[in-house]
Amino acid sequence: IGDLWVREPSGIFWEHRATQIAIQAVNRLRWLLSASSRGPVAVGGSPSGDPYQLPSLCVAAVVEAEGLQAVNLGPDSPLDSLLIAVDSLDAALVWLSLSGNGEALQRLQKHVTLDVTALAPHIRQCAFRLPLRVGHARR
Repeated sequence: IGDLWVREPSGIFWEHRATQIAIQAVNRLRWLLSASSRGPVAVGGSPSGDPYQLPSLCVAAVVEAEGLQAVNLGPDSPLDSLLIAVDSLDAALVWLSLSGNGEALQRLQKHVTLDVTALAPHIRQCAFRLPLRVGHARR
């Protein structure tokens, strides 16, 4: 689908429809896999400025397939909210999903770097008890 939304009026419809179908498929996989997800809690999402639902949802599915209980905060989640969830749920693992391309991804990475720097004291406290995974898909 790519950038069809830029070239044709129907492009947004097709992109949004394809995204919803993919979300439904991943949620069905999560439902099938979650019966055995009784392990520690994992919390994650996409940071403020990242509107994409699917990447973090896919991480949640993989985490559940590995036996953890995934709490996906979804897209556009401020990092301080993520840390509140980590503390409240006593998370054993945290993920942060970054999605985008070109300049948009560079701006997002800069924004996340500033947020992580501002939250560094809290992150240092958490670092002794949980890993932080940061990743993104390049397009």
